[in-house]
Amino acid sequence: MDAKIKAVAQACAEGIANDTMTFPQISLLLADAGVERILSDPCRGTSIYYTPDGESLELSAPTRKTTVAYAFDAAAVKAVIEEGRHALAEGGGLVPGYSYQSFFAKLGAAGCAGSMISFPGRYTVYFGRTGEAHVEPFPPLK
Repeated sequence: MDAKIKAVAQACAEGIANDTMTFPQISLLLADAGVERILSDPCRGTSIYYTPDGESLELSAPTRKTTVAYAFDAAAVKAVIEEGRHALAEGGGLVPGYSYQSFFAKLGAAGCAGSMISFPGRYTVYFGRTGEAHVEPFPPLK
């Protein structure tokens, strides 16, 4: 994988771990660098970044390790996502007291065992331990 893409992915992973970057900022940086999709595993605290040619980079994000409930609750997953959107809209960016750690912990409590973000598709698939899923679109990256 290209060194520039690796550096951007690492910077974004650090931004998530340290709550110094927002989802829109991270998404734009990764998409512009050439990342096509991200597969996140909150149980292991890892994310795999893929390029269109199939190359990948796995990075650890220890602050994201979380316990995942067995039952997948799509309505609760949607509520966690909406809470995050509201926090961003209210704060215009990073919001004191709202963190990626709390976001992932709440997703885990709702039974979300992982997610796959597609930048070209502009959606995220949140999935449970037994295969249930919730697909959440996001606006075009600017």
